[in-house]
Amino acid sequence: MKSNFRVIMVVVVIITMLAGSVYIGAGAFRTAGSGDTVATVGSEKITKDELYDYMVKQSGQQAIDTLVSEKIIELEAKKNNVTVEAAEVDEEIASYEEMYGGKEALESALASSGFDMDYLRGNIETNLKIKKILEPTIEITDDEISEYFTANKASFDQQEQVSARHILVETVEVANEVLGKLNAGDDFAVLAKEYSVDTSNKDNGGELGFFGRGQMVPVFEEAAFGAEIGKVVGPVETDFGFHLLIVDEKKEAVEATLDSKKEEVRDVLLDQKIQSQVTTWLDEKYKEYDINITL
Repeated sequence: MKSNFRVIMVVVVIITMLAGSVYIGAGAFRTAGSGDTVATVGSEKITKDELYDYMVKQSGQQAIDTLVSEKIIELEAKKNNVTVEAAEVDEEIASYEEMYGGKEALESALASSGFDMDYLRGNIETNLKIKKILEPTIEITDDEISEYFTANKASFDQQEQVSARHILVETVEVANEVLGKLNAGDDFAVLAKEYSVDTSNKDNGGELGFFGRGQMVPVFEEAAFGAEIGKVVGPVETDFGFHLLIVDEKKEAVEATLDSKKEEVRDVLLDQKIQSQVTTWLDEKYKEYDINITL
């Protein structure tokens, strides 16, 4: 539904983590027995030894570099008494879930890019460690904050938004059938689970979360922003099918001020500076530690 739908990973990029790469440890497949069979083709066997050798050739250097970098970050966090609580990771996860309209939608977005929630949690935890390690070394002046806000003010303005739910079906006949049940008092969430073909949110009552103009396909957007709160709208036809929707809440546009956004701007600048410094920081740490790669 969202035209700019993509996985938004953590702002602070830490190390070379390539989508689709296989991350393995140096002995990951040998520990259980190098002759163990992982697949068969007719009477022929493919062993863990063969799999290990193939994966090392494909991405072994990238994988070991990633693991070394993660270990350095872990050791530096201990050295600096830096810890990340589960609640801190949960808070970040919650912001992503809100952005995508629920846990199921976020999981679907991650899966479409080859990731899962465990990967995201680990990525967030590592990024938070780096942020806590480097933040005390970074200075952000009031002039920098003011200049950035002035140059990017529009991005801090709150745009008009609506929070909506929808049920997506393939034909107008089914849409009218569902509409009849809604008008008769049937529960929207129950019908969404039963009828909707939008698997990213059907089990979450069809929740789409808050969205602004330009995020949905035009005809759906027009219907949503023109709807009265709490009233069923539709069927609305798009390239995806036929939608029945309910708008639960609306937020009016609000112009941002420097005073109200100062901390938010500081966080943006902090993330940018960390992102620009982390590679150099890791390079320096590589030189400090006795690293012996025998892959």
